[in-house]
Amino acid sequence: MGWTKKHGSEKIFTIIVIFAIIITISLGIWWFWFQDKPEQETADSPARIVDNPVEPPKAEPLEPETVIRYNKDDKDFQELMKQRKAEYGLDKGVDMIVTENESVEIGDTVIPMEEILNKIRLQKGQVVEQDIGTVLTAQRKKESIERLFEKLKESEERFWELEKQLSAGESVNPEIMQEQTQEHAELSEIIKKYQLYKETLQNIETRRQILESDDRQQKTLELIKNLEEKKHALEKELKKQVTAKTLKDIPDDNISILLEALDKIEDNFFELEAELDKPEILEQKDIFQKKVRERAALRQIVSGYNLYKQIIKDIEETKTLLDDDKQGKEILENRLAGLRIQRDDLENFLKSKLLPDESLDVYGVYIVRPGDNVWNIHFAFLKEYFKSRNILLSSSADEPLRPGVSSGVGKILKFSENMVYIFNLHERRLSFDLHIIHPLSKIVVFNMGQVFGLLNQVDYTNIRHIRFDGENIWIPAEQ
Repeated sequence: MGWTKKHGSEKIFTIIVIFAIIITISLGIWWFWFQDKPEQETADSPARIVDNPVEPPKAEPLEPETVIRYNKDDKDFQELMKQRKAEYGLDKGVDMIVTENESVEIGDTVIPMEEILNKIRLQKGQVVEQDIGTVLTAQRKKESIERLFEKLKESEERFWELEKQLSAGESVNPEIMQEQTQEHAELSEIIKKYQLYKETLQNIETRRQILESDDRQQKTLELIKNLEEKKHALEKELKKQVTAKTLKDIPDDNISILLEALDKIEDNFFELEAELDKPEILEQKDIFQKKVRERAALRQIVSGYNLYKQIIKDIEETKTLLDDDKQGKEILENRLAGLRIQRDDLENFLKSKLLPDESLDVYGVYIVRPGDNVWNIHFAFLKEYFKSRNILLSSSADEPLRPGVSSGVGKILKFSENMVYIFNLHERRLSFDLHIIHPLSKIVVFNMGQVFGLLNQVDYTNIRHIRFDGENIWIPAEQ
């Protein structure tokens, strides 16, 4: 078809419309960026870690994602995985437990979990919402941390309120007292983790400052001096508290007597904790209240002693940074990486308790071996799950009851195929064939929340009554 004036006018009009749309979108993005852009930090900005124990820290600059390096010979990796797996009663069913904001390094491949999860969401037909730059990510992180600290403040207040009520014996109803005791115990665990979380944030900040300093040696010496001053001030305070408790003077020049007294007080505190955990103690109200009061009187001393031991550990660790500048930098970087993992784990624990809707999803990662198949990987995982609940599955529990009739375990395995995904590390894409796995190049990803959400509904005594139609599963209620 030849060129005509009419066609030319239409083409010019179309080009103008396209340019107008592009300019409008560009202006919109420019406006959004400068409206929401936070103030840049300067050297005079307030410290990110504040001293007030109930105030959240200012948002840290975004760091590279934590990389979990798979290395069977690395003791730190093995210890971290042991701790994470223990929460799910797992050992060999998965090789790694990671969160959605971490990356995994397997062999020569490093890949963010977010990339894997985005591909899974796309396969499931879900919309993948990407943050507009790092601004919204930082803002959401800041808001989430602020909400967490608000909840932690409320938890602290409730903890001390319960401590007072239990000590005074305000409740005369045994059932209410039991509920208060249980709530107090749960809050006690949260408060302990909270204290460790704050110490971890402080350690990250001080070590980050050293790493970024132009004179690391001088900055390290300043930190050691500050820690020594805190240590001596805490020694005086602990000496004062122990003297008031034991009614015995402790010589200023004999720290060993103080430490011996503190060890005894700590042992006494833990003995009281163990006694108060016994259900029968609630039936002896007067004795129960007496022991609660004794524990409350020791709690502050024990908390101070724990902080004192942590400061001594920090001083010893910080002194190692003075040995050699290059080696000190490497030690510092490794310590920072470990602290950040510890921070994330503590943050996830606290969110799971106080902000369950905002806690990070957790994923199990199994690294494929030669001869593996999806069914056996699933079955090994399932056997470990039931073993942690004192139920031993036989090696044939997954086999059909008779031709054409699956066992309850087999039905769970078939349904759970829709809850795990195979990811090709080399090609960085999902593998859609669930029955053929190429060894050493693929991982199997379990969404721990989904899988355990299903398994926790299963009453093993009714497992053979489970129904599965190829898409949906029906689990009978406990009898």
